[in-house]
Amino acid sequence: MSNELLGIILAGIDLKYLNISISLFASAYSGSDGLISANNGIAMSFKAASSYIKDVLNIGSNYVTAIYPGDKNYTYMSNVTQFDISKTNTSLTVVATPSDLVFGNITNITVTMVNVTAGKVLIEVNNYNYTVDINSNGIATLELALPVGTYTPKAYYLGDVEHAASNKTGNAFEVIDKITPEITITVPSDLKVGDVVNITVTSNGYNLTVWIDGVKQTIVNGNITYTVPSAGIHTIFANTTENATH
Repeated sequence: MSNELLGIILAGIDLKYLNISISLFASAYSGSDGLISANNGIAMSFKAASSYIKDVLNIGSNYVTAIYPGDKNYTYMSNVTQFDISKTNTSLTVVATPSDLVFGNITNITVTMVNVTAGKVLIEVNNYNYTVDINSNGIATLELALPVGTYTPKAYYLGDVEHAASNKTGNAFEVIDKITPEITITVPSDLKVGDVVNITVTSNGYNLTVWIDGVKQTIVNGNITYTVPSAGIHTIFANTTENATH
């Protein structure tokens, strides 16, 4: 019967815990015992077939050493298994919404991470850098009100001890200036006292309001029905209200 330790079998690797199977030819012999450690860490006892080490491993090269000191039936044996651990790969997407908006409104820039659920991401817009927290769903959101212009956001995840860095350029978006409203008023000529006339008033602005001689008028489908009250000069005043786009 062989009396040698046959080897170390890596059953599973992650960044925090290493599950290691120790294979002995005579594994049923309950008196078999020895030591196992990772990266010269604390050596822990194993019985017969397996042991579980809770050592924090390193990014890069690692190795596990198993030593069986022998007993009256088995000779001394040791074995080393080397393995590499790489940082977890990451990626991200950057989306700016809306893609076109009027000055004074808010742009939302959303960064969605892959394989990252904590930490921070750097978002660059208009040569300014903003540090934003990544939530438990892997999402970071930035809200900005920007001057008129065209912008392309970029996001940079710098990585950490367990995660690799990544970066991405998002979609371009444009902030446009507010529209300057135009108002057109058309009044018939050669009016006489008592005439009932249609005065046409149109505008591309918001909340068009018209007064004639200081009296607010009712506009129906762009027309004001007006009765000429007296001879002389009459003043028409019209304006629009500023809103998000005008």
